[in-house]
Amino acid sequence: MNIESARRAVDVIKKHVAGAELHIDADVAMSGHYFTISKNSGGGWRALFKYNAELIFATEPYSQIAGATAIVNHIRSSAALAEVRTI
Repeated sequence: MNIESARRAVDVIKKHVAGAELHIDADVAMSGHYFTISKNSGGGWRALFKYNAELIFATEPYSQIAGATAIVNHIRSSAALAEVRTI
């Protein structure tokens, strides 16, 4: 992926993340942009942001579901204002 493709991907995320639905332990195919929170094989909870079942990004695992839910809420509230930096 080149830098312009990466910037376009970030723009899509910033545009859609605030209104994305949240589904906990949902193992069904959904359409559009949405978050899921699910337990991984190590027992941690991860928040996943998807588009039509395709993974866009995943968080680190959290020991409690509350941590994964909190990060989803934080991403929703701050992603649109986040600065994009090229490093």
